[in-house]
Amino acid sequence: MRFIFVSFSQSVFPEIVAVADGLKSLGHEIVYWLGSSEPASYIDDHGQTGLLTNVFLQTLAQKITLSNDDFGPLADQEPAIIDLLQRMHPTEALPELERRYHLLLVYCKWLLQTTKPNVIVFRIVPNLPPVHFILYHFARAKGVKTILFCDTWVSRRVLAMTDYAAGVPELQASREQETTTSLADLSTDLQEYYTTHCQDIKAGVPEYMPNILRNYNFRGRVRASGRTLKKVWDLKLFGKMWRTLWGNMVFWFRSHLNRELPRSYRQLVSEPDYSKPFIYFPLHLQPEFSTNPLGGYFRDQLLALEILAASLPAGWEIYVKEHPAQWLLVGTRHHPYRPKDYYHTIARLPAVRLIPTTADSFKLIRQAMATATISGTAGWEAILRGKPALVFGHAWYQAAPGVFKITDPESCRAALAQIKQGGRPDQPAVLDFLKRLDENSFAGCLDLSYRVNSKYFNLTKTAQAEGILKSILKLL
Repeated sequence: MRFIFVSFSQSVFPEIVAVADGLKSLGHEIVYWLGSSEPASYIDDHGQTGLLTNVFLQTLAQKITLSNDDFGPLADQEPAIIDLLQRMHPTEALPELERRYHLLLVYCKWLLQTTKPNVIVFRIVPNLPPVHFILYHFARAKGVKTILFCDTWVSRRVLAMTDYAAGVPELQASREQETTTSLADLSTDLQEYYTTHCQDIKAGVPEYMPNILRNYNFRGRVRASGRTLKKVWDLKLFGKMWRTLWGNMVFWFRSHLNRELPRSYRQLVSEPDYSKPFIYFPLHLQPEFSTNPLGGYFRDQLLALEILAASLPAGWEIYVKEHPAQWLLVGTRHHPYRPKDYYHTIARLPAVRLIPTTADSFKLIRQAMATATISGTAGWEAILRGKPALVFGHAWYQAAPGVFKITDPESCRAALAQIKQGGRPDQPAVLDFLKRLDENSFAGCLDLSYRVNSKYFNLTKTAQAEGILKSILKLL
């Protein structure tokens, strides 16, 4: 088979060389590497690479034309594509973004025509740069198999799948199967994970969250600027050095001294009333891949809230809490993902209440009738605590017991009716799901930000390569 690898940098993921060698030893061929950060020697000798310059794309557009057969399969994804492009080019108008989309689609068509791959392997769920997302959907429409990896953050377990929307079929329990799994049936690391994360303690917080909060406060941004300055100083890019320093400082002061969003939010909050039945809805950090692409149309969180509010049983409320890192990472000024009146629009919805960002999430999960999320960790935290989760997007745990997949008002009302009657996951069912996760995942980390941090990644490169290669071969 002919393979394309996407977003595997040899400097950060050196084990990808062993993976490629393993595939070659079995008679497969690596025909292209897309998104590698450097022209590494191994990649040069084993498959083509290419830089997506504007000149190159414009030249391709003169040779390759698009048809309805190319656009049609991606029609449902165009709003998501434009959103991803706008993240990369926030000052460009819609026609400019559409033109970029068309040029990238031309590139994807050219790539498939010239390399004729059978399989495209993506390091993570394709999102940024947008060409990865476009290639994923275009390749699937043309009958090319896709394989991608998902960091679950469950004891550093990684899942491999062919379709991020469908998830991993092996995680779905048979309805006829009686659950008899106990904690002792799990691997040692998952036993420890389950025991720790069923408790409302600091260790039960997702391990990436403290890192985010630490890296994006003022001191964290100063440290990051220092690392960038050292790198550009070594490369003698003095102009870029000063622009980087000035840009970081201006962003921090402008976004944090203004505080439009926190002021607007504080005017509307009220303390949660735990004596009433409620649904807990923690907002997602945006922009981020947990809403696009994993949210689908529900990357608009207001759409999910409107459906939920229209489906509530009488006397129930919805408690909405802003993500703890939203203002820290994206700033406190209004922006496209938190525009003016965003919080007022939420507060106007019937039976919806904004609650303080300092409210205890674990207490809210335990006291709630259910937790609602697009694809976030809060839904998984609810399942671990024996509470149901309403999932609007494509979460890796969507096959877990107690998860209700919401696509429209009808499915939402049906889910809430079951929850009202006492529908919730029990411990044996959750342990059985973790056992299936144990059997269908491997230990590792493919998240670029955490992979370079030895605190989060201490697995040997050989073990990581074995996990990736075995997963690819299994999905073939």
